[in-house]
Amino acid sequence: MKITKNIIYVLVLALTIYSCDNEYDKEVILNETASLEGTIELVGGDISAPGERKGFLVTLPEAFDKKAQLTVKAVGKDFTETMAIVDMSAGATSAEGTIVMPDVSLNTFDKVEDYAYLQIVGIATGDDVTDADGDTTFVNDPNDNVRVTSNTVSVSFFQQVQAGYADSTIAGRMTVLFDWANPGANDLDMYMFSSGFAQVENSGSGSRYEQDIFNDTHPDGTYFVAIDFYTASGDIPWKLFFVHPDQITVSYFEGVFEGAASGDFVYPVVNFTKMTDADGVVSYVFEQP
Repeated sequence: MKITKNIIYVLVLALTIYSCDNEYDKEVILNETASLEGTIELVGGDISAPGERKGFLVTLPEAFDKKAQLTVKAVGKDFTETMAIVDMSAGATSAEGTIVMPDVSLNTFDKVEDYAYLQIVGIATGDDVTDADGDTTFVNDPNDNVRVTSNTVSVSFFQQVQAGYADSTIAGRMTVLFDWANPGANDLDMYMFSSGFAQVENSGSGSRYEQDIFNDTHPDGTYFVAIDFYTASGDIPWKLFFVHPDQITVSYFEGVFEGAASGDFVYPVVNFTKMTDADGVVSYVFEQP
């Protein structure tokens, strides 16, 4: 009798273990996800400023037969965050997008290295569905079980690289921002000339930052930036920021005006060339002499 009870106990224990193992196996299978290692890289350089747009390129190791939406996050040193979603067409493995940088308060003339980093943090696959009113909405596939991770890329911040223009105002146009140290004691003004010394732009606000939009009606050719020292004394570090017509690429130059004095006029500080290709696309090349 005792032997029989022991046999029954062993059989019940074996069935219990088998049952638990089966349930565990089912749970793993139901929740299994596919993990992808994507990559992200910056487009248009690695500098930006609070609230400005930064371009990026995301790439996946394989394509989907459905549309994919990737979520990119930007995180600042103070842990502020912004998000952006970029669409990737079915069959594609890469896509470009832009993200607005965290809008933090900075008070500095110098660059803050690696202020924020970007990373791919999510993905959804599905289809665009159009309703009766013609509105299109992305609908996530309920069977979507893909998870994505990626490398991180760093963005360095300046306090400002461009004035707060409306998007419609600067679309397709290049902007310039000039900054210099100790603006309370030094009042500098910015001018732009053609290679034939015809003045085409100027900015003289009397305060920190001189900024301008380079008019898109200016003809192709070579131009330069000149600086007028309305009030100045001693060595003055300076910086020039050129935001290209795509509004994400930034060309940046810096230097020191040594022994500056009121009434001085310095040129060329930076030379640049405007070019238009056969498709009407405008581009600029910059050079510090």
